[in-house]
Amino acid sequence: MVSWTSAFTMTSLVAASVLIAPMAQAADPLPKLELPSYSGNVQPVDNSDAEVHRLTESAELGETVSVDLDATSVVGVTWDGDDPKSEYRVKIGGEWQAWEQMPVEDGAGPEPGSTEAEQAKDGTEPLAVTDAEQIEFRAENAKADTTDIRIEVFSTEKTSADVEIARDSGTEPAPTPSEPILPSPDAPTEDNELEERRAPELGSTSNNSYGETADTLAQPVAPDAASVYTAASTTGLGRYTSRAEWGANESKVRCSPSTASENRAVTIHHTAGSNSYSESEVPGILRGYLEYHTSGRGWCDLGYNMLVDKFGNIYEGRAGGFDKAVVGAHAGGFNTGTFGVSVMGTYSSSPSTAALDALEKIIAWQSATWGYDPTAKVTLTSGGSTRYASGQKVSLHRVFGHRDVSTTECPGNGLYDKLSSLRSEGKKQQDSVLPFDVPGPIGAHYRAIDGTNVLGMPTSSQHGGLRNGGRYQSFERGDIHWSESFGAHSTQAGPIRNLWKAQKFENGRLGYPKTEQHGGLRNDGSYQSFEGGDVHWSDATGAHATWGDIRVTWGAHGYENGKLGYPTSREHDGLRNGGAYQSFQGGDIHWTSATGAHATWGGIRTEWARTGFENGSLGYPTSREHQLRDRGAYQSFEEGDIHYSPATGANATRGAIRETWGDTGYENGKLGYPKTREHTGLHKGGAYQGFQGGDIHWSPDTGAHATWGGIRSAWGKTGWEKGKLGYPTSNEYKKNGVTRQDFQGGYIEWRDSKAHVVYR
Repeated sequence: MVSWTSAFTMTSLVAASVLIAPMAQAADPLPKLELPSYSGNVQPVDNSDAEVHRLTESAELGETVSVDLDATSVVGVTWDGDDPKSEYRVKIGGEWQAWEQMPVEDGAGPEPGSTEAEQAKDGTEPLAVTDAEQIEFRAENAKADTTDIRIEVFSTEKTSADVEIARDSGTEPAPTPSEPILPSPDAPTEDNELEERRAPELGSTSNNSYGETADTLAQPVAPDAASVYTAASTTGLGRYTSRAEWGANESKVRCSPSTASENRAVTIHHTAGSNSYSESEVPGILRGYLEYHTSGRGWCDLGYNMLVDKFGNIYEGRAGGFDKAVVGAHAGGFNTGTFGVSVMGTYSSSPSTAALDALEKIIAWQSATWGYDPTAKVTLTSGGSTRYASGQKVSLHRVFGHRDVSTTECPGNGLYDKLSSLRSEGKKQQDSVLPFDVPGPIGAHYRAIDGTNVLGMPTSSQHGGLRNGGRYQSFERGDIHWSESFGAHSTQAGPIRNLWKAQKFENGRLGYPKTEQHGGLRNDGSYQSFEGGDVHWSDATGAHATWGDIRVTWGAHGYENGKLGYPTSREHDGLRNGGAYQSFQGGDIHWTSATGAHATWGGIRTEWARTGFENGSLGYPTSREHQLRDRGAYQSFEEGDIHYSPATGANATRGAIRETWGDTGYENGKLGYPKTREHTGLHKGGAYQGFQGGDIHWSPDTGAHATWGGIRSAWGKTGWEKGKLGYPTSNEYKKNGVTRQDFQGGYIEWRDSKAHVVYR
């Protein structure tokens, strides 16, 4: 890799090393995971609308090609044959700058002999242009045996998402589509200025340049405000800017990543070029790099596994995920089993403290994840580099510079001189990263849910031998359990996990967790689903499990959003006939194998309670509550019904009285709704019940019959069932055009608008 100096200070041109990824078979896919929702307002930045526009110009030896620029652009030259020694110059403010040579990669790229290396085109490293209105190219080597020279220009407008993920975005408004991207005239370029603009580490109480503390920065931000954190994170490292967030066009990736069994070392690089870029220009530069490498050079993807800018921001590089040892294309011959990290810029002098701090975190995270001492050495076998022949064994520091394995100045003297302290500081931080290994599906899930923030550090190794071959691992604030049927899911310290524990974890009725804990329910409640049911929690009710038919019925009523609200008790069994019930904020659900599960609430439930619940005269409910006229309702039970209306309240009907009421049309008939309960203890063992339009009387000798209107009033005057007429023996009927009703001691006729009592 070539170092660049003077021209870049004037022109803000950033050169990147050649980034090549090997063509290989796709790695085994991870188990399918149900990803959690992001907590609070920290959401993944949407950079899906970022666009990169490609312009390709053909050139001949001895020809000068000029290209107009109006946005952040990444430019490069490709060819077939000999290196034409391309040169470039830029126009800034109407004045052309001096000619400079385009850098050609040395030492980066895929392993020699790989499929990707065979299909790649020769070319220069990409240059990022941020402040020029025009650029010219020419070939210095006019005698070169070169054909198909192409100038590749990839331009991208700064997006609002670029500004949002930049730590200096509070001073840099989002551009309109018509505005060219120009650097701020007072953008800091010296290390002391960078230090003033650095955000403190999480947990620090020192102020940053925005007058905010780190605790303030960690709080949720308004949707239109710039966030100093992105939503992506990985175990032990914390948050970084993901490919999706910086706007990677994944359709450009040309092959699946290959993986090694482990990462054994970290390779440190610099991209070379100017250090005068702004934070919000970095995502666009990365998009341009990706497009040049894939569309221009024919490579698979970015070569570095990770990149760091001078402000200490960390960016995802090569795709494939951080839970596997993805083989990059950052140090040809030494890509396998190494993690390539590049600091953006040229570092003939020391990088900023912010960038060094980020490298220390990455080294601590990688060494802890893969279980090695970053201050130790390792023996690697060369796959063929510009310094070591293929097959040669080389003893290297676990954290080494690109120049240690290739003939290059990379990562620059200033950064290379810091490698010793980076190793030492990385080791100091290693113990706070991962005290125990978190491998396999549990580890993949731990990283997917940002486990260091959600669960804390692991407090044990993984344990197997659970039911159905399951495994688990404990963390500071919870566990992750894995089973073949449901995958890996966490249970967080708190009331939901405490209840699951009381149910004997995976060995109890709930079984294994099958989702994460989800918040945001009504009244700030939360829930988690398990193999055998759910656990819901709210501050008012605590945590309670629901399962089986009772849970199904609760769900049919809208769960916590329905009339029942949250559960307020566990499920109680041991009721009559093997029944069970569970209480909720708004009522109960009772179940038996014969009747199923049905909810009761409000006035109907109160009336049922008066009768003795399932042990009373009505037995268990056999239906849900049904709505009737005049805002009424009814519910059926094993031995009767309960009807309710606002005018009458709730009253049970059963037996012969209920059947007679049904014959009259229930609440839609002449009697209307019941307005009293059934009263017993009448003359000769009789009973009656009052309705809106009359009564129904019953006795063992006469059965149940309704009375209403004038006949009922006349009967009452005779003394009801204790009088000479006794109990009714029929309902009203017509005889010879006259309404009549029979009683034990005679009958009453209604004619000429009067009641006439006839005794036998």
